[in-house]
Amino acid sequence: MSAETKSSICLTVFTGLTMLVVVYYTVETYRLRKAAEEQLGASRKQVDAAEKQNETQILPIVVLDSDGTKLILRNLGNGPALDVGDVRLTAGGKFWLNHQALIPPGQLIATTGLSLAALTKEVKSAKAVLKTAARDACIRYQGADGVWHETDQLLDVGETNDLIIRYGRTRTFASKEAGEAACR
Repeated sequence: MSAETKSSICLTVFTGLTMLVVVYYTVETYRLRKAAEEQLGASRKQVDAAEKQNETQILPIVVLDSDGTKLILRNLGNGPALDVGDVRLTAGGKFWLNHQALIPPGQLIATTGLSLAALTKEVKSAKAVLKTAARDACIRYQGADGVWHETDQLLDVGETNDLIIRYGRTRTFASKEAGEAACR
């Protein structure tokens, strides 16, 4: 065997081994990329969960309530409710409740401008005219993060002519105008 042939065989073996190393590192790089993508997905889920938790920690939930003698607005959430709007009946009517525009978390605010008896009478007459079991009401307000929210509730009159206020849902809107359009 000549030196040229030995050199050619060595070069071929060395090239083959180099190719195997390149293939091995290509497979390892692919596995590392897949692992990094999975890790990124898991990190995104953690960030999303943390954002949701932060939103929940400062979320205000304002509801119309009664203490048996007067109407009150109560903030059941963990964040302050800013710029609390008028309570609207979904049939287009609006009744005025004079109250402060800021309701701190866990606080209740007494209202004036419409008595519990007047609202009970309004719901009872609407129930008789519209032949529905209840009227919807909504309250718009802004959270400390600038996001607008709306709480929907059902107003009904029971057999004993007491006003029944049921919680419906809380929705989030991108702007005050979007909330006003939905609250009609």
